[in-house]
Amino acid sequence: MSLNVDRKTNSEEGKLGGSKILRFRWSFPHNSDIDPPIQELNPFTLFIMLSTAFLWCLSAMTTMSPAYLSPSTICHNNCTFFTVQKEFKVNRTLIDPSELVSSMYFLGNLVFGQMYCMAADRIGRRPVLVWSLIVSGLAGVGAAIAPNLFLMLSGRFIQGSFFSSITMINWVLCCESIAFKGHSYTSVLYGIFWFCWLSHCGYCLVTPIAAYFPSWRLVQLITSLPTLFFGVVILLPESFGFLVAKKKAVEAEKWMQRAQHWSGRNVEFDILNTIKIETAKISEETNLFESLSEYHDVVVAIINFYKQS
Repeated sequence: MSLNVDRKTNSEEGKLGGSKILRFRWSFPHNSDIDPPIQELNPFTLFIMLSTAFLWCLSAMTTMSPAYLSPSTICHNNCTFFTVQKEFKVNRTLIDPSELVSSMYFLGNLVFGQMYCMAADRIGRRPVLVWSLIVSGLAGVGAAIAPNLFLMLSGRFIQGSFFSSITMINWVLCCESIAFKGHSYTSVLYGIFWFCWLSHCGYCLVTPIAAYFPSWRLVQLITSLPTLFFGVVILLPESFGFLVAKKKAVEAEKWMQRAQHWSGRNVEFDILNTIKIETAKISEETNLFESLSEYHDVVVAIINFYKQS
């Protein structure tokens, strides 16, 4: 979803002495509406659905691990887990520095999360997703071997900056690679992985890890390595919708051939005609500077609105 800004001046209408009027309209990218020629669930689309949903499980472990790395409640008696507070001898004050282990993760997502999503619209879903998995895993491993609290928090900050990439970009990749009628199944599948894995099984996976490896360094390392591994061996293709929207006919045809091989059936399709029809619906893409300028105008308009209210 994108925000388009129309800039017009009131001087043409004799109002407000030529000040700018910002008219906002929300639009949805048409490439998410490009329906792949394969119109049913098959091993290929199921592989894409399960693989992208599994990324939510990987994200759950790194998101929930601070409950064991640096618990807010300090244990004084019969404690076996070696926490961040114990190793770095952090003294609890009005703000517990060790609790920043969780806060820095989401701060990273707040600062940089949208930047990667914008990059995915320009260079592709798969490259950004692979990059996010690898760097997030490396940052998590770096945090596990950090010699001081500052470097550990820096690793968590970088790791958290890819939260939106790992959870949202893969969702877009999946929806652009399966038929429309499969979106409802995908929503259910993602819901199962999100609520079950994050709310319950996410803890269930981290809890035995923390029990058998009672050290925050080992827990941080073990919960980060799967993300790195998945990023290295990822077999997910680029989304079909993105290939069509960018007029990459050769890659789109290879995508369809791979889908046919997995599904065990041939589908008649004209990729050039598909690209011609679908790209005719897509409005001209703005460059990065124009996109940032539009979001800047939105922020300014919101600030001015609250100042006047």
